[in-house]
Order: sequence, then C-alpha cells, then structure tokens
Amino acid sequence: MFRYFDGVDDMRAAVIAEVGERTTELFAEVGGSGSFEERVSRLLHARIAGFELAAGVARVARLREHEVPVIAARLEEERASLRGQAAAALEPELGAQPEAAAADTEVAVEVLLSFESWDLCTRVRGLSAEQTRRVWTRALVRLLAA
Repeated sequence: MFRYFDGVDDMRAAVIAEVGERTTELFAEVGGSGSFEERVSRLLHARIAGFELAAGVARVARLREHEVPVIAARLEEERASLRGQAAAALEPELGAQPEAAAADTEVAVEVLLSFESWDLCTRVRGLSAEQTRRVWTRALVRLLAA
C-alpha cells in the first residue's frame, strides 16, 4: 500500500477523489432548464443517488476532514460543486429574490440538500430515498416561495 500512497490519509484522499468523479457525472445531469418541478426533481434525484453512492466514504471523510488538510480541501471542492449545481438549477427562483435574500436562500438550500441532511434523514431518521425526496421537495417549495 505504501508503495502507492504516502500514508493512510493519502489513500483516503484518493478514494474520496475517485468517488467524487463518479458522483460528478450524476450532478452534471441536473441542468437549469425546464419547469421548477422538473429542475427540483432532477436536482434531488442527483443528490440522493450521489449521496447513496458515496455514503461510506463521505462519512469517513467528514470524520477526518478536521485533521487532514487534503481531505478537507477535497470536501470543500465537493461542497462548492454542489453549491454551483443548486444555484444553476434554482437560478430563476434565486434571481427573482433581492440579492441579500438570495444569498441567504442559497445558504439555506446548501444546508437543506447537504450530505449531513441526507444522512440525518436516511440513517438517523430511517427515511427512504422517496421520503427524503418528499421532505426536501416540500422544504424547497416553501423556501423558494417565501
């Protein structure tokens, strides 16, 4: 193992990068065209499928990110990518809000659709993917209608 990696954390970072590449394909399919319902459906489908794919690695990465800079950097790249994905999918609704309100809404969307939120819904609360999608859809509709 140490022939290929400088240490366990370098190996973990490589695994995180590999999983990140696989989930990037899912996230790229979201796009910003279509009705609000269509965009939200694609966004949530991609998030849930990506989080299901990355769950084990994502949990370990979050445990180690505070101690391992390379893991923290990779997770921040993933979070930035997810922020961009949501902003693109919800651009019409965010663009209709005053700038300060849109900035607050973007943060709320990031928290709502985060891995941590998904993990709470599925692992802690025991919700299925469909139940999580329903909860998230209801919250997004209310958040963006406000």
